[in-house]
Amino acid sequence: MPRKPLTIGVDYALSRVRTIYPQPHDIPMDVIVTD
Repeated sequence: MPRKPLTIGVDYALSRVRTIYPQPHDIPMDVIVTD
């Protein structure tokens, strides 16, 4: 069985929102990196 790749999200604090609702096309991140 193939291993799942490590998913890393890159974000800027300036683009932060109070709430976010998952969409069907979203991919869960293992790690999130911010500035």
